[in-house]
Amino acid sequence: MSLKKVIEKKIDFSYLKQLGIKLNFKLHRSYQKRILQIRKSWLSKQMDRQSRNGIFAIHLDSDWLGLGARIVQTIELLMYADEKNILPQFRYGYKEEKNTVDYFHELFENKIPIITTKPQKIAYTKINSINELDLKKNYNQLLTIQSANQLFHKYLKIKDNIISEVDSFAKLNFEGHIVLGLHYRGTDKSGEAPQVQLPFVYDTVVRALSSPGPPFTILFISSDESSCIDYFAKNKLPIKIIWRNDIYRSDDGNQFHRNPANDISIINREALINCLLLAKCRLLIKTSSLLSDCCKIFNPELEMLILNKPHHSGLTWWPTTELNSNYFIGEA
Repeated sequence: MSLKKVIEKKIDFSYLKQLGIKLNFKLHRSYQKRILQIRKSWLSKQMDRQSRNGIFAIHLDSDWLGLGARIVQTIELLMYADEKNILPQFRYGYKEEKNTVDYFHELFENKIPIITTKPQKIAYTKINSINELDLKKNYNQLLTIQSANQLFHKYLKIKDNIISEVDSFAKLNFEGHIVLGLHYRGTDKSGEAPQVQLPFVYDTVVRALSSPGPPFTILFISSDESSCIDYFAKNKLPIKIIWRNDIYRSDDGNQFHRNPANDISIINREALINCLLLAKCRLLIKTSSLLSDCCKIFNPELEMLILNKPHHSGLTWWPTTELNSNYFIGEA
């Protein structure tokens, strides 16, 4: 058939385009899967080789893992190291960062020192995520709040200057009060979990204030969105409302923690300080967030009310799985 007749009959070749797109997508996924398999095998061999001296050193280098996800993956790696009786060492990096800042040791330090007869240069295995390592077990599914708390305190401690700042804020604002905590995670979180409307958050806080037991006298709010603080400041409550004057907070709904113009060290520091302050509350009302999930790791006795879940199970990991089964109340 001539090209002219093809044009005249307006033969529809759109199905070929659709077939091509499907084929290209399938080939791309197959290629990516194969690359991941090769990388996983190579990284695991590198990790085994570098761990023969009894040191398990991981450089978690990712632009997409927030501090909460890094803490969780670090504890998974602590469980692996503890089982293998090797000494864990960590560094945190960000691929887009051109400097060589070790963001892990800005926040944490190792409790167990490396003792050798001569100076030893540690060889780190650089990974984007724990999923790139063949650890033979899914440690995320094996963790519990209690075991995570024990592992963290066995191997790590929070930097003294951060503890000092947390204690100073708590002494000034929490002392003599029964504190209700609120963590509202906004900006880009709607891609992972349904956004919770502020009126429902407010109503949940009001109901918590009338719950049985000693009355709350302070509401401490931690949020990446100014709109949350503005809402509670406007609508008032019968108790005092406080928050930290964080350097970074979104005024327009856009995420600030992935903005390369912002200082990662400050973002991480403020995130950890807020997490530790929320862990000091008697009750924490929260939206979906791995960072505020970690409050329970630092204080296993903390009570929670969780207002939303991730969109589907593929976006749900520990400790969210454990916490949702115990503390999820959902939006009315």
